[in-house]
Amino acid sequence: MKKVGIFGSEYQADKQLVIKRLFEKLASLEAEVFVDRDFYLFLTDALNYEPPVSGILTSDEFDLDVALSLGGDGTFLRTAARVNKQDIPILGINTGRLGFLADVASNDIEDTLDELFKNYYKTEERTLLRLHTEDRVFHGYNYALNDFITSKEPYLVDRFDSSLSYLAFQINTQFTYYHELAHLFQFSTISKEQELQEIGGDDKFDIIKHKLEINADTYSSICISTHIYQYINKTFGNDINQDFVSKTITIFGVCLLEYIINFTSEYDLYFDKYSHPHPLIRLLNIILNIN
Repeated sequence: MKKVGIFGSEYQADKQLVIKRLFEKLASLEAEVFVDRDFYLFLTDALNYEPPVSGILTSDEFDLDVALSLGGDGTFLRTAARVNKQDIPILGINTGRLGFLADVASNDIEDTLDELFKNYYKTEERTLLRLHTEDRVFHGYNYALNDFITSKEPYLVDRFDSSLSYLAFQINTQFTYYHELAHLFQFSTISKEQELQEIGGDDKFDIIKHKLEINADTYSSICISTHIYQYINKTFGNDINQDFVSKTITIFGVCLLEYIINFTSEYDLYFDKYSHPHPLIRLLNIILNIN
């Protein structure tokens, strides 16, 4: 009989059927189920669901055969921090879209647990990173796993329907698409063809090219701000507040920062060099337009 610990996100009231399926499957497998205290209170108080359990996990020391993380990558990260140095494998069940850590889809729960209880699995070792700062810059769990992505707001990030890495890829792809689309609009009114590659091409200073790049960035940032607004509404719904909006925009802004800063190897700020404006100047314009 396996001892199974369950850790979950408290922002998944719409996933009641998935949660009940998990407990029903574990009951059919005759597992000893132990649930994290906070998640158990969420199930009983918010969802009015009292699952059959063998015990409640109230500390960071427990004897389990496996820990199940029910949520997203943020939940997996917190579960890893709770497990810490104990030799307990963690299985991530994603209740949204697939993430990098919580990679078992909710419709695969039953089949995956069958394989788990038949020992048809192998463990993958991960290095858990922990960042120490003198002024405690990171509150809560200052840990990272697959990517060096640490968040001051793990409960905010856990409400996202995808991993931060995937969202960064999406926002950067959309930015590039709208930026290049703006260039097509510009070319339709420019008689002389301009070379506007981000990397390579003619790298001589040209004020016209600088203006065209800023103009294309402005168009792109206005377009992606609409996508960000729609994503915030979809993610938070009636729970939306200024704090969530500001921090979500900040997260997407950091994703763009990491992307655009790599457009040049010149880190000293410049105004009249090269064919493109300095990335920091471009970022200032982008963030102002998004806000």
